Amino acid sequence: MAAYNIETLKARFDSSPFTRWLDLDPVKISDEGLEFSIVTRPEMKGSPARNSLHGGVLAALIDIACSFALIVGDGNDHVTVDLRTDYHRASKGGRLRVKGGIVRRGRRLSTTEARIEDEEGVLIASGRGVFMTISAAGGKSDGKENSQ
Repeated sequence: MAAYNIETLKARFDSSPFTRWLDLDPVKISDEGLEFSIVTRPEMKGSPARNSLHGGVLAALIDIACSFALIVGDGNDHVTVDLRTDYHRASKGGRLRVKGGIVRRGRRLSTTEARIEDEEGVLIASGRGVFMTISAAGGKSDGKENSQ
């Protein structure tokens, strides 16, 4: 059963200055993961000449969706160990839908995946991440891993 609902997820997003700046809008939470949307803004553009969204913004959205796919299910924090982002096409912005899901949940390390689609459902970027579980309080889960 999910440890978060839409309201508590929005509050969690808003507790971080970065995710608050992104202004993420939770759409759906399930045992398999989550979905949120974002309306992009001009300051998120990477190339004014191409009018396209900065790749770093897309990579951050992949990271957030991957980690929060785990967080909404168990309430623990998870730090990124490895993250891969594939860029499939340039995004001109607008509203994007971001979906994150769990591939494998482990005791210490888990693998997740994410997709970013535009309003028409066209795939913009996708990715996969490996995350280490730490306690909800930000401490160590079993005293063996280093704090990050």
